[in-house]
Amino acid sequence: MILHKVREDQKACPKCGGHDFSKLGEGAMSELYELVPAIVERQFHIQEKLCCKCSETVITVAGVSRGFLL
Repeated sequence: MILHKVREDQKACPKCGGHDFSKLGEGAMSELYELVPAIVERQFHIQEKLCCKCSETVITVAGVSRGFLL
């Protein structure tokens, strides 16, 4: 599994202006199949999901952008 974390500069709530976020569940999972010559590799990517302490904003890091995504 490959964990993609939300960058510190992305942790800003537009509702309350806060920067105090907590983990929201296990994150959003994407499955990626990548064909490498003579090898097919299955990867699970976890995009971190965070919720602001005011509960008005949820942020998730962008998912993978290459390969064949399911």
